[in-house]
Amino acid sequence: MKWLHSCGTKYKSNISERGINRCPKCKAGSSKAEKEIADWLQSLGVEIIRRDRTLGIELDIFIPSAKTGIEFDGTYWHSSKFVNKANAVKKLKVCENHDIRLFTIQEHLWVRHQEKIKNKIKHAVLPVQEINKNEFTVQEIDVQTGNNFLGANHIDGKCNAKTVFAIVHNSEIVSVMAFVASKKFAEWELLRFETKPNINSAHAGEMLLTAFKMQYSSSIVVYSDRHWTEEKLYKALGFKFLKNKPVSCAWVRPGISFAEKETKNKNFKSVLLQHGFSFNPDLNICAIMHGLKFTKVYDKGCSIFVME
Repeated sequence: MKWLHSCGTKYKSNISERGINRCPKCKAGSSKAEKEIADWLQSLGVEIIRRDRTLGIELDIFIPSAKTGIEFDGTYWHSSKFVNKANAVKKLKVCENHDIRLFTIQEHLWVRHQEKIKNKIKHAVLPVQEINKNEFTVQEIDVQTGNNFLGANHIDGKCNAKTVFAIVHNSEIVSVMAFVASKKFAEWELLRFETKPNINSAHAGEMLLTAFKMQYSSSIVVYSDRHWTEEKLYKALGFKFLKNKPVSCAWVRPGISFAEKETKNKNFKSVLLQHGFSFNPDLNICAIMHGLKFTKVYDKGCSIFVME
């Protein structure tokens, strides 16, 4: 049965669930988070449109000046119970076709990484500082120092890098690229790239890649998370688009989540035990995770870019 909630949202729900009280925008709390994000953007002086339908789809927030959309995906109503793999990227594809950058903020990521996500949005919608190369220096730094910066600034945190390059301004690290030997598509993989929110990412990336290439003249591959739609950035840096990897999933419950690739690790059941979960080890992973009250949500896949 189809329902129309007072907020204007249309959705499907059966009558036994009293669907009018199960609005995906209101019941799951996503409207509260959307409002928080909208209010925050407006406090920065950014003009926004709520529930924009210009593209024939509804975007929670649209920022015309930056050609940027924001979708907030509440865990319950964007779980695999309601959203399949094809629908998981439907709005993303529409935005890509119209040259709109789309930020898709999943609830479990927002809860854990609000400030880091806000910094990503700032890069897209606020003016950034142009880099005067006379005031900024590029240097190779030790992995631990690089990971300290990434842990504080990057959504995915630290990584198993082999070499790290940084831009330093007034003795402060403002941007980092971390690399490791690649197993596919290129000789090196760019594992992490992060920049302070007021620094021009394209300029920073150009400086870091130039320094890396001078020392390690090799091809580079990067796997870009499509939650943040960074195709323009990597193309501006000289990467060529190779392909999109398929949508994957994560298993989520309050305070903890596991990516699909983690659940495929032969030691994953031991990891669950280390986290204090008890379960029947004879069950498959899907049955175990449902039994432990994890919710399955799909991500947006990733885009692969290569620089020769």
